[in-house]
Amino acid sequence: MVESLSRSNTEPTLAEMLARRARHSSDGRLVADVIFGLAFATAAILLRPAGWFVVVSGACCFAAFGAWGIADRILGEQTQPERWTWTLRAGRATAVVIGAVAALALIFSLWGLALGTWIS
Repeated sequence: MVESLSRSNTEPTLAEMLARRARHSSDGRLVADVIFGLAFATAAILLRPAGWFVVVSGACCFAAFGAWGIADRILGEQTQPERWTWTLRAGRATAVVIGAVAALALIFSLWGLALGTWIS
């Protein structure tokens, strides 16, 4: 007999955990994530320190998290005009894509730094 698991008995997914964290963060924290994420990414691109790609991808993760949280908060308030709803949803989806790509870039760039240069 196969026992089906209800959704309440399973562990939350990464997306659910991030959404819950963004929804419980303050407005100032979300704005700070966007501002400092973009500032660190810009500084790393301009200065190009060792491991700069790791810094850029990590900073973009924070900026995307903050942008998604801000758009989700505004959508949840339902005080915006109807024409903004589509724009906010598109912005939220864009933040998800940017955050996912940045997270993958972070993982692979950390992996590349850990492996180093291989000469065969």
